[in-house]
Amino acid sequence: MPTATAVEIPSRGYADVFDLRIEGDGKTHGVGAGSQYIGGYSGMGWYEYFIDRNTGEKYKVHCSDGVNGGKDAHTDKDCKWRHDCYLAIIERTHAETKTGQTVVYISRNEWVIMQGFDHGKWLETAEGLRDGEQSKENVIEGGFIGMCRGIPVVCDLKRVDKLPPRE
Repeated sequence: MPTATAVEIPSRGYADVFDLRIEGDGKTHGVGAGSQYIGGYSGMGWYEYFIDRNTGEKYKVHCSDGVNGGKDAHTDKDCKWRHDCYLAIIERTHAETKTGQTVVYISRNEWVIMQGFDHGKWLETAEGLRDGEQSKENVIEGGFIGMCRGIPVVCDLKRVDKLPPRE
């Protein structure tokens, strides 16, 4: 996975669902200061880092979680849609492993969606085991991602997205 550099990176309010998530500094900080809270804060904040899919610009999005709610890197509507996509990709690729295919293909955008989720269920070794290892492959240029029920999963840049409709 690419990493963000120490150079000051511009901030955005939210990330686009198809922008590539990259590693950041991993630092957290307190949010919602108040003397009534243990440690002096009602929650914690952090930055998530991305590369804009159209411009290649690196940027960060402030996220938080705590007693008074939180903020994700994506809008609530986009978070729901991304989760719907995640489930649809798992359902489709698992079905494809049962049809005798020797390779399961996903599009670049489908791979970007999957990078934001756990791969235990998706890349499981056999049906129902949920033992899949998190893929660390950076195949945004296409290529092998991992094994799903013994079948290779490959990102094909020419493949058309098969994602649920976006409301």
